[in-house]
Amino acid sequence: MQKNYLLHLNIFKTLYVNFKLLPFKQALHMPILLYGKVNVSNCTGRVIINRPLQFGMLRFGISRGGFYGTRASSYSRFCVEGTLILNEVDKTNGIKRSQFSHDSCLHIGQHGTLILNEYEDFGPRCNIACYEMIEVGSWLSTSWDVQVFDTNFHFLISNEGKVHRATKPIKVGNHCWIGNRTTLNPGAKISDYTTIASNSLVNKDFSDFQRVILGGVPSVVLKEGYRRIFSFAEEKRLFDFFAKYHNDETIIENINIL
Repeated sequence: MQKNYLLHLNIFKTLYVNFKLLPFKQALHMPILLYGKVNVSNCTGRVIINRPLQFGMLRFGISRGGFYGTRASSYSRFCVEGTLILNEVDKTNGIKRSQFSHDSCLHIGQHGTLILNEYEDFGPRCNIACYEMIEVGSWLSTSWDVQVFDTNFHFLISNEGKVHRATKPIKVGNHCWIGNRTTLNPGAKISDYTTIASNSLVNKDFSDFQRVILGGVPSVVLKEGYRRIFSFAEEKRLFDFFAKYHNDETIIENINIL
């Protein structure tokens, strides 16, 4: 782990959360790290670890830079009243890390279960409210101001006295990218290699579509047969190519490019 990450570690709240949510022998390894200004409340739930136990396998409130800089502008919030499950997908060695950037809010309600499947990277000011079930696949990456809510938070009653449930599970596939200021609402389901455009609202089941671009309010399928290239080295090479060849609109690459 990089030294500058440790410099911003909130050691007191890190110790509190680990020993509050985990069995003593697991807490000693400090698998959960909290950074910077973070509000910790109602940690009455539990964390279940189904990965090799490692230091810093869940990092919350960490500063990663980008459009919102490297320092928090307000408090992050960490609240686990329900169940947080850290699963393992890839059996290879290395730290199976999940992380939330600064100014984020995580609230797992009393009846909620949040499942993380390793290598998730939530951007700055990401808000997650889990009151029933949210499952996030491996290798997820999000931009800033992303919201994932499996609840409408409040109940409505009709003139006939009918009250509908306020929650519905959300499922996110593997290797997905979610653009900035996008919201996933109750019932949202996206499959592997889905890309969601900025400022979108996903509120229904798209699990029958793989390698698609979703966008709009509410979201629809914009394009099929596409996925994001996650390699920063490949991105730089492609930016350099299109900067050099101004008139080229496309380039043919190996479809297995990272």
